[in-house]
Amino acid sequence: AASACLGGVYAGCYWENRDEGPEAVLNCMLKVTEEMQAVMGDRWYGELQWNNIPEQHELNQYIIQVHERTGLKLISTCDSHYPSPEAWQSRELYKRLGWLGRKPEWASMELPLTVDEVGYELYPKNGNQMWDSYKFYSEACGVIYNDDIVYQSIIETATIAFDRIESFLPDTTVRLPDFVVPAGTDDTSYLGQLAFEGLLSVLGSKGIKQNSPQFRDYNKRLNSELDVINAQGFAKYFLTMKAIVDKTSEVQLAGPGRGSAAGSLVAYALEITQVDPIEYGLLFSRFLRTDQTDMPDIDYDVSDPMVLKEKLIEDWGDDVVVPISNWNTLQLKSLIKDISRLYEIPFSEVNPVTSKMIYEATPLAKARHGIKAGVYTPTLSEVMEFSESLQGFFRQYPKIEKHCRDLAGQVKSCSRHAGGV
Repeated sequence: AASACLGGVYAGCYWENRDEGPEAVLNCMLKVTEEMQAVMGDRWYGELQWNNIPEQHELNQYIIQVHERTGLKLISTCDSHYPSPEAWQSRELYKRLGWLGRKPEWASMELPLTVDEVGYELYPKNGNQMWDSYKFYSEACGVIYNDDIVYQSIIETATIAFDRIESFLPDTTVRLPDFVVPAGTDDTSYLGQLAFEGLLSVLGSKGIKQNSPQFRDYNKRLNSELDVINAQGFAKYFLTMKAIVDKTSEVQLAGPGRGSAAGSLVAYALEITQVDPIEYGLLFSRFLRTDQTDMPDIDYDVSDPMVLKEKLIEDWGDDVVVPISNWNTLQLKSLIKDISRLYEIPFSEVNPVTSKMIYEATPLAKARHGIKAGVYTPTLSEVMEFSESLQGFFRQYPKIEKHCRDLAGQVKSCSRHAGGV
């Protein structure tokens, strides 16, 4: 863990105490250091950064004093908001997109002509580039540092990257809860038991008796669905959904079921859905097949999702139930519209392009991949390659193309998923 930039914990000491004098700032930072080292030990680092912001150099000097008093190890880092030095202008444009309609009084919508006007660089740098940044910005701001201390901080950063951080890939294996399966049984047997009991109940309410030909048709369909579910290893998924449904019924109303899952008799028997797929001729194969490789997806509507999530957390524990995060990314269509607006390109020129480009690109992209049916969303590069309207627009406005290539697909914000846990 490191102390971060002008918005970090050491910076907090600086902003809050600088009016009281240097000793107040330093005492606060020493206290923070003691607290952080109590938790992190030698994994806590003081972080130096290099730009032309005067307050950054004041903060750097305080952090170096903490190093000299406590032996705190220092690192030199650069904030990384874009991948290469050439992308700085698109980053500045991206900031201005956020100001559309609500520009701060101090801000200018004019794009800087050079990165020197910005005063800092926000791309990943190697050791030599960090040293050059240190020399350039310390001289530009008239601040003198001990070269040996700064040099060692750059070395320390590399040491962390290569020696202190493990190389690993995240485990993306789907793991479903074990507590939905009672002790002494297994998921497939328990699912079959619940599904048959549920079928008896719903058919009994319809007046269909167990020894009737109609019941045998239902039972045959139920068993064939269970064969597919169990062969795919999805029994625990259905049991988990059943457990959620049972919790839901205690606190609120739920939807009757929609989407392909409404074609499942197992889902109907478990009361996950409330639509009889046999009565309405719905196909289970639209929902699950033996050749399917992805997880099933049941659309389950409830009247108040947060109340249900809170109940699941309360009953099952906050260490196993957590809302899903969404990474919201910059999409090509809205990006073209926003950038064009910034450059004051008439909407009458932009709209015909953004309304046609996906439709122009999709058939050609599908043909390239041999896709003959179903939904396919072309990639950014495929839209640029196959849409004649977009190509013409970019020829007329090459700046828009450069910004789109730099920014499309980048993360815009993080939000909580409306339904998923």
